[in-house]
Amino acid sequence: MFRNAVVCTDLSLCSDGIVKCAEQLSVLGVYDAVLVHIIELDHSGAVPGTDGDAVFERQVEELEHAGITVRVDTAVGYAPYEIERIALEHEAGLIVAGSHGRGLLDGVMSGSVSSDLVRIAQRPILLTASFGKNDPERVGASCASMLSNVLFPSDFTSTHEHATRLVIELADKGLRSVTLLHVVQRDASSGAKFFADKAHDKLTAFAAHLRDMGVRDVRTEVLVGDAERIVSQAAASGEYSLIVLGPHCGEDSDAALDSVTNATLQTTVVPVLLAPPRWRP
Repeated sequence: MFRNAVVCTDLSLCSDGIVKCAEQLSVLGVYDAVLVHIIELDHSGAVPGTDGDAVFERQVEELEHAGITVRVDTAVGYAPYEIERIALEHEAGLIVAGSHGRGLLDGVMSGSVSSDLVRIAQRPILLTASFGKNDPERVGASCASMLSNVLFPSDFTSTHEHATRLVIELADKGLRSVTLLHVVQRDASSGAKFFADKAHDKLTAFAAHLRDMGVRDVRTEVLVGDAERIVSQAAASGEYSLIVLGPHCGEDSDAALDSVTNATLQTTVVPVLLAPPRWRP
């Protein structure tokens, strides 16, 4: 499914962590990458210059040393649209960027920028965890163990099926342990047991399928509470190696990501694999 990946860099120290993560993508079956830098002329310091060229060359060398076949591409324009255009041109199966926009744009990726990328992308997006500018090795290490213990929070909405396909793909790649989680919102308390029972039945059926695929440890959890708090706390706990989400975002260009996805990206200490609404596996 993933084949090759588009790896986003802004040539900053933060993007070194994204490159370190990309070095570990063989666990997902990725051996080819396009290292991409988008120049946004309305952002100061966006043009690489001599120092940027040196960083670009070093990042290419690091990926090649890890056994990744690397091509490079640069473009001028609005990052989300240029990234998706380049991914389409190179038939990439995955986009790799930073969970807070580091390596995608200078500063924090939020609001319309993040929702635009998720909304228009026609392939999965892997967002790396952020441990600060000076700890790229830790970011890389967090990607090396992605298949060891995955958390899949499901809300059974329209994006659920796409995200489910990602979990199945991970199982095919050697996923060892997964927790299937559904949170029944407290405001549904009058029918909480009904909704919890339905969710349990659905998760149990999916768990059986994953076990048939060879996943050794499959757990199911149905909780009642606030999904945003529960999922973001799990992402920050360090218990899991990867979070798989089916995000939602509004149709307006100013619309932010849904609250669960946004909170997860703000707190996560592990990579997050997103199944964008427009992705058709």
